[in-house]
Amino acid sequence: MTEEQSQFAQKCLKKSCFSEDLRGPDP
Repeated sequence: MTEEQSQFAQKCLKKSCFSEDLRGPDP
C-alpha cells in the first residue's frame, strides 16, 4: 500500500467508508 492509500485508509476508517478500492474517496 502506498503512502497516499495509507492516508486515505486512515481517514476512511474514521468515517467507516472503507471500501474494496483504496484508490480514492467515494463521491
